[in-house]
Amino acid sequence: MRFPYHLASAAVVLVSLLFSSCSQTPSTPPSQPSAGVLPSSTEEPLRHYSLHGQIQHLDAVGKIATIKHEAIGDWMGAMTMEFPVKDPGEFAKLKEGAPIDAT
Repeated sequence: MRFPYHLASAAVVLVSLLFSSCSQTPSTPPSQPSAGVLPSSTEEPLRHYSLHGQIQHLDAVGKIATIKHEAIGDWMGAMTMEFPVKDPGEFAKLKEGAPIDAT
């Protein structure tokens, strides 16, 4: 009895997948910078941008401000997007419809 061609092809693909999934992985994960650590001198320096816009909506539960803003420097075009506000005191100062300037 001959082995059907399509079953032989499937077997070759399965064996190839098996061997490729058995490749070794590094024993240590790639290093990642710790939170709050400044970038090293080889990395691009931290840049600051001014944001000018209007508060469209405030989500008090998620502490998220939806802001329609102008273009942000040479980094981002004008759009409406959500910004999380970590500090509850700062979030409490925001009002829907109010203009906003931030960095």
